[in-house]
Amino acid sequence: MSKIGVIGAGYVGLSSAVGLAHLGHDVIAFDVNQKRVDSLNEGVPPFFEERLEELLREGISRRRLRFQLMEHVNLSDREFTLLCLPTPQGSDGAADVSAIKSVVEDVSSTLSKGSVVINKSTATVGTTRWIVNRLRDQSVSVVSNPEFLQEGRALTEFLKGERVLIGADDSIAANRVKNLYAGTGVPVISIGIESAELAKYACNTFLATKLSFVNSIAALCEKMGADITEVVTVMGSDSRIGRKFLSAGPAWGGPCLPKDSQALLHMAKTADFNFTVLEAAVNANEASMKNVVAKIKELFNNELRGVSIAVWGITFKAGTDDIRDSPAVDIVVRLVSEGASVTVFDPVNKATLPSTKVANTAYDACADAQALVVLTEWPEFAAADLTQVSTLMTGRVILDTRNIVSAEAAYLAGFRYLAIGRQTRDATPDMGNAWTT
Repeated sequence: MSKIGVIGAGYVGLSSAVGLAHLGHDVIAFDVNQKRVDSLNEGVPPFFEERLEELLREGISRRRLRFQLMEHVNLSDREFTLLCLPTPQGSDGAADVSAIKSVVEDVSSTLSKGSVVINKSTATVGTTRWIVNRLRDQSVSVVSNPEFLQEGRALTEFLKGERVLIGADDSIAANRVKNLYAGTGVPVISIGIESAELAKYACNTFLATKLSFVNSIAALCEKMGADITEVVTVMGSDSRIGRKFLSAGPAWGGPCLPKDSQALLHMAKTADFNFTVLEAAVNANEASMKNVVAKIKELFNNELRGVSIAVWGITFKAGTDDIRDSPAVDIVVRLVSEGASVTVFDPVNKATLPSTKVANTAYDACADAQALVVLTEWPEFAAADLTQVSTLMTGRVILDTRNIVSAEAAYLAGFRYLAIGRQTRDATPDMGNAWTT
């Protein structure tokens, strides 16, 4: 088994370090945050992820995994060094790769001759080539190894994913990196460095485009009397399209898709290419979020000042505590800016958003609410007792932006049920003011 150094113990770095230790490698992960390092050495992860704490503690107990401060970094005994660093969106939309370049400068003198530097960070095409040129005299190899870890399933994806992507000029270095994943059975694709970097962006932005298309079809369904759940059943049965990621929602978000979309648009601009398809997808996503708020406003005669709204879910998707670029958060902020009184419940993230209240349970959030808005597809929301919810609320309307609540159950509990891409279901033929008892 190999000796590996991981620079950065954020989402990608920690998931990779834990996964590699689980495969039997000797891993040291470095981070600049003393509190995070201490917590990780005690087996306490800084974020929620399925199986993360379990496998973190396993790696520590088996002495395969440890964490150190970046100021003590020494990679002289490491055969591989993984760069897992943040590439935040700059003011012009480009990915800011300064952290990668800074770390390469800092650690270059400590790298072991004959070792392999692996860039796992999602970075602008050309970043790994810059590392190759910077370390040309260091007698090390450099490869690109973009991650494809879905939050909520990161370790499952690491150990049983769809592919490992390696971009390299040197086939020997590529094979060495390939061997790190031996035992997982995950297929390995080896291509050129620039192709690997662009492929990462292409995958994420194609997914964003697919989601925007589905959400646009959902909006069209509402106007034409169709049902998005029926439409996507047909679409998903087409092998050219596939069923995955065809669920309509409030919008797409998270730490990757928005940032990567803007970064690819910036790269296209620098290459003098007008990427109209991706631009349309980004614009459609913004329209989707505005549409959710407009639906709620319409229920209250376009005046939300003083309206009490219960919100279920603020993470950008189920299975994670991550609220970075979450469409749910964006929608809550817009509701508050319209004067609504918002109470939020999320199963794993208890953050208090500005001018909102945080409830201890999904039911507590509904107390005296005039409307319930479901923004994240947590399974427990689909299983909620809507009859109990109806006894707590003063209003009788549910807006289900994830299409997970049973329309029939809502109907039987006396609610007016609105969803994304489906027709409104009223509890009675004449609801009158649907949002009041």
